Amino acid sequence: MSSAVIDELINDWNAMLTFKLKESDLLAPTETFVVKALSTLLGAMSIKDCYTLKMQAENKVEAGIAKTKFVRYVDDLYKVSDPKNNFLYFDLVYPTSKKTIHLLKVLHNYYCYYQFLKKNVLDRVKEKLETRDQLMKTNKDLKVEIERSKMQKELLDKKMENYVAELPVLKNDTQEITAKIKQLSAEVDKTKRATETLSLSNRDALKKIESLNDDLIDEEEVKQLLSDRKKVENELAEIKEHGSATHARFVESHHKKEDVRQVIDEAQKLIELLNVEPLLKQKEEKEQTNRDLKDFQAKLLKVQDELSKVMKDYDLQIKTTKKKLEAKKKKIKQHQKKLSTIQKENEKSKKNLLKQKEELEKEKELLEKSKKEMEQVLIVGQNTLEYIGKGYVQLTSCESA
Repeated sequence: MSSAVIDELINDWNAMLTFKLKESDLLAPTETFVVKALSTLLGAMSIKDCYTLKMQAENKVEAGIAKTKFVRYVDDLYKVSDPKNNFLYFDLVYPTSKKTIHLLKVLHNYYCYYQFLKKNVLDRVKEKLETRDQLMKTNKDLKVEIERSKMQKELLDKKMENYVAELPVLKNDTQEITAKIKQLSAEVDKTKRATETLSLSNRDALKKIESLNDDLIDEEEVKQLLSDRKKVENELAEIKEHGSATHARFVESHHKKEDVRQVIDEAQKLIELLNVEPLLKQKEEKEQTNRDLKDFQAKLLKVQDELSKVMKDYDLQIKTTKKKLEAKKKKIKQHQKKLSTIQKENEKSKKNLLKQKEELEKEKELLEKSKKEMEQVLIVGQNTLEYIGKGYVQLTSCESA
């Protein structure tokens, strides 16, 4: 074999493996050299070598069995490139330069293919598997999110139904409150009219009392007239007594009699002029009118107090009703805002659901595509993995042995 082939094998081997080849070892190989080179190659391919230790056993039978199994395993790898290739027990114990160089070159090419497969295919498969696991996790999370969105949508739908059911009740309450406000306004207007009527009656009564006061004589004048009347009555009584005593004289003197009569007539006229009974009657009427006026004023004050209380109650009721109405209006506005918010959230949830469905579809497509690529990659590396599997089986059987 040419030196160029040997140099190429040495350079390629030494660049990738820890056990270094030498030209002298290849030109005059030994069993130890072949075992070390093959053991290093198997270890680089992550294949556990349990044969080399048993080959060094003191028991020659056990060492021979280990060598036989080692040769058979190497032979299986050697036949990967070409089924016609054979690696026999004799080739291990009595190696030749040509057969050893060809064996190491074929197995080194197999090792390069193994590294290529590991780097480009197995790593790609691993990446695809990680992507698949990530997509499956994302799919699971999206399903949970969809279920949560559905539950949230059901709750929002229930709230919306409750709000829609409450709207007629709120409208009825608003109508009742409006009707009460109208009724109270009508009662207030009626009370105001009654108050105005009472005020007019009060003013008329005051005017009437003022006119009566203008027509009546002052109380001092009445007292003066009464005192004058008593004086005149006393004088008249004295005149009558004096007239009865001097009656005989009046008979005797007709002229004097006539004078006495004249005086009596004048006294009677004066008494008639000084008659104060109508004045007393007027005074009693004035006092009665004053009492009636005071009673009327007291009743008027009482009515005004009651009216003010009623007005305060009506104002309080109106304020309370207005507050309730405002609260109802605010509540209606809040319900309307909540309804609009719920509708927006429903629309947003629908959009999110559609978006999530689209993402799920895309992920399914990616999964299908990844699955197909993985199947193709697995088909390409199936033969190689089968040979590696055989090595593991043999190693397992070796360990069990």
